[in-house]
Amino acid sequence: MDLMGMLHLDDMAHGLANLSMFPYFDTAHYVVSVMALREQPGVLEVSRRSPFACWFSSMLFCFGGAVLSGIMMAEPPIAPLSNSTNEVTRTWKVLGGVTQASGKYQDSLLVMIAIGWAKGAGGGLIANFEQLVRGVWKPETNELLKMS
Repeated sequence: MDLMGMLHLDDMAHGLANLSMFPYFDTAHYVVSVMALREQPGVLEVSRRSPFACWFSSMLFCFGGAVLSGIMMAEPPIAPLSNSTNEVTRTWKVLGGVTQASGKYQDSLLVMIAIGWAKGAGGGLIANFEQLVRGVWKPETNELLKMS
């Protein structure tokens, strides 16, 4: 007997390909982001001392790019928290930032590049502010000074 035929992997693959991946990729992104945040020193102590600061830090870690690009474009920085988006990968985030900036600044290529960069890499760039929220700031972890 053919094991692959018994498992119907081809049918399962086609079924998964037809599913909307929006909630699955976003959920995976948020879970991995919060797990990465949890590995940073001082986070567990802050979570017990100040649950609100811990929650706010988690939101900054997950939505850092959208918050930073909103601030750069003089839009409400909490707007990304009010609606859910389909942004799955960094490429889509950069494209979304460039498209968002081109709506306001059609003739400014530099602004479009900066907003796309901030939206795609904002989580790492806003990490210092997120550390300040937790009360643990380490300038040596600045992403601008030590890019990955």
